[in-house]
Amino acid sequence: MFAKSSNAPSRGGGKKSTDDIKRRLKSVVGYSPYAVYYGFIPLVIYLGFKLGPDPGTPEFSLLSLLPIG
Repeated sequence: MFAKSSNAPSRGGGKKSTDDIKRRLKSVVGYSPYAVYYGFIPLVIYLGFKLGPDPGTPEFSLLSLLPIG
């Protein structure tokens, strides 16, 4: 009824699962500088809109960020 799948990882913590974890962790660490590089400015803009302006300053919108004139 509950047959063990051939693709299921073993519970013994074999070499294959450790190598797989190391490979995946290396991949995540490899892409993290790109995530920080391309995500910092959008995060700052998002937090600025979410938290709002300081008291006493005028309200702003997305249109006020554009250099239209």
